[in-house]
Amino acid sequence: MVKIRWDEVNDPESGIYEYQVGIGTTWQEPDILAWTSVGRAPEYENTNLQLNNGVSYYLMVKAVNGVGLETKSGRSLLVEATPPTTPQLTYLGNLRMRFSSRDEESWVRYYRYAIYNFF
Repeated sequence: MVKIRWDEVNDPESGIYEYQVGIGTTWQEPDILAWTSVGRAPEYENTNLQLNNGVSYYLMVKAVNGVGLETKSGRSLLVEATPPTTPQLTYLGNLRMRFSSRDEESWVRYYRYAIYNFF
């Protein structure tokens, strides 16, 4: 599933006619999902689109104004479908701990933990 949202664009002279979305493996032109009109809604959702694990895609949005002029924006997305390894906790003594985990496709950004008092 792919869901894209963006900030609306304003064109005080001719207004925004429509937004178009596209998805590609390069920034130049969408080759996975051709330019698709979504009207004036600043979002797009596709539950049938299958993206491959480990592949970078470019999510692109075009705003088209009332006279047909376009502006394009977007960003890249790395599809990562596998989670990192289960974190290993090593107690270092004196209430110090070390967490370690690996993620072969990207990285472990942060850990969340909690310490409870069971008394």
